[in-house]
Amino acid sequence: MLLRTITIPASTTVLLGTDEDLARAAEYTRRVQEVVGGIEPEFCLNHGVATSLYYADPDQNLVELQGDNFGNWDASAEWMRKSEDFRQNPVGAFFDPDHVLAAHKAGAAFEQLQKDTYAGKYPPTKPQNEHVPSRR
Repeated sequence: MLLRTITIPASTTVLLGTDEDLARAAEYTRRVQEVVGGIEPEFCLNHGVATSLYYADPDQNLVELQGDNFGNWDASAEWMRKSEDFRQNPVGAFFDPDHVLAAHKAGAAFEQLQKDTYAGKYPPTKPQNEHVPSRR
């Protein structure tokens, strides 16, 4: 379920209702990639409160597909206020979407995958392109 879309210069975020919605979106982009090629996330992050897959459009603007890890924003806000994990790591952890999707298809529950990706269990297998200008 699509909750809303937020657009700012050089970035668009698509907020999805559940982890299942995010998994379906990731699976859909994977199937499209098999047909037309070239549609892979630039990077994926579990922010603790949300899980995000970031894609680049042809102009290198980022499109973020995001699912709320808690299922409601009140619980997410509470976690951000009180979580020692969030205080230690407010950005979150990068993860490999293929490994996470395979684990989900093998029966891993989203709740466990959220914990595992935030803990770094599924690290990326290729360099992450965050589209952040270098500081020189």
